[in-house]
Amino acid sequence: MTSDRLSTRAPRHAICWLVLGLCVPAPGPAAIHYQAPLDQAQWQVERNKERCLLAHQIPRYGRVVVEGAPGGQQRLYLDAVVPRLGSGTGTLIAAAPFWNPDRAELTLGTIRLNDGPRPVELDAPMTQRVLDSLADGLVPTLSGPIDEAGMTSRVSVMPVAFSQAYQSYQDCLARQPAPQPRAARAPDATRVARASGLRAAFSFPSHQSQLAPSQQAELDRIIVELKGNGALVAQIDGHGDDSQRRLLNLELSRRRADTVRDYLLAGGIPAARLQTTYHGGQQRKGRRVEIRLITRPAG
Repeated sequence: MTSDRLSTRAPRHAICWLVLGLCVPAPGPAAIHYQAPLDQAQWQVERNKERCLLAHQIPRYGRVVVEGAPGGQQRLYLDAVVPRLGSGTGTLIAAAPFWNPDRAELTLGTIRLNDGPRPVELDAPMTQRVLDSLADGLVPTLSGPIDEAGMTSRVSVMPVAFSQAYQSYQDCLARQPAPQPRAARAPDATRVARASGLRAAFSFPSHQSQLAPSQQAELDRIIVELKGNGALVAQIDGHGDDSQRRLLNLELSRRRADTVRDYLLAGGIPAARLQTTYHGGQQRKGRRVEIRLITRPAG
């Protein structure tokens, strides 16, 4: 529910919460509404070597980020300080702003939510619909499911100062160089061989199963790939070596594969799309985990 509805359906004391960026509307279903106050609403453009970011801060919630690369697809996601939308299905609309309540409301679609630090990640077509509605002066608003206490949370993205920032974001994309091929990695680093379906091979020190930051970054890219193609399934194979007893090797290969699987689960990949196998030292591949993305079997 956006702030214009508060002006027609809620008592005036409820509107005062907008100054703080937090609205608890009444009457109707109990809800907590997160959005930036008008005097604090702003958009910022950030850039790195290969990507441009368009970010909007949402007080007490986190921020919404649009990320794009030259010649590539855009995606919009929420970075939550503390996840508050819950898991399940949310509803995304483009509502009229309270300063122009006669605008028609648009239904953008239903969105899958999760409890992680990035509860929402939109594909390229839905991202563009949100950007178009902001450019048109509407207020994209995401409503989460009703929890056991009968509460729901809503997050709104304000169009204030959006047009100028969006132009700067597009200028950033136009100036960014095209992504360069990655340099070949050392034998013990993550390797990618897409022709065979192999997306990554992570090596681990003896007796250890923790992920290094570079491996987490590679898994983040795999998460994006899986979310972008619902027909893919991740096959995770854990391996040990011949330096330990057979049962210990099997246990180490299980722990390493489960570490990778848990990271993908936390990134929003459903368990049904993750297949995990533990080989111990049988295949003599060393202390590593291999990840292959394969097409989900029909039916």
